[in-house]
Amino acid sequence: MHSDNVYDRIATLEKSVEELRRTLLWERRQAAAGGGIQMLSVELDEDMGATTTGLADCNVLAFDGTDDSDAGENVDVYDWLGTLTGLSDGDKARAVFSRARNRWEFLSAMGLQVFVGKTAAAISKGAVGTINLWEGDIGSLPLTVTSGPETIGALNLFADLGSGKYAAGVRLVERVTGAVLLAGEC
Repeated sequence: MHSDNVYDRIATLEKSVEELRRTLLWERRQAAAGGGIQMLSVELDEDMGATTTGLADCNVLAFDGTDDSDAGENVDVYDWLGTLTGLSDGDKARAVFSRARNRWEFLSAMGLQVFVGKTAAAISKGAVGTINLWEGDIGSLPLTVTSGPETIGALNLFADLGSGKYAAGVRLVERVTGAVLLAGEC
């Protein structure tokens, strides 16, 4: 009885692998016959998984050679690999159309997000702490705290930082989820 169950599982896995192989071959043939791959630049209109797990509503971006601007269209984009769960409203990414699944899927996130703010509390070297994000025109310092205030958790790899100190860092959106401080006020 036990060995029959194992053979059934193996047969099910073999069917799944064969189905995936056929799907990939079909997509390759369709891409060759259809003239290529459809790709979009998108900006998330909500946090990843806000309404449906692994899905985000996105604004399609029109690229004019110098700037990404909203093209006035929206698409639902799926995180088919489950690797971009840290994306949030306003993040930009690339999406490709899967003909086999008849849907848009994330290909990768785009770049880094730089932030400036002040520490909400002291952050020791090697610890993650909260940064209150700041906004304003760099040409007209001092910057003002965002309404809320909006915060981000960031890893401090350098020296200990006191509470209320200026800090700057980057939020990583591809391969790593989180943020890292690059500089802090002593």
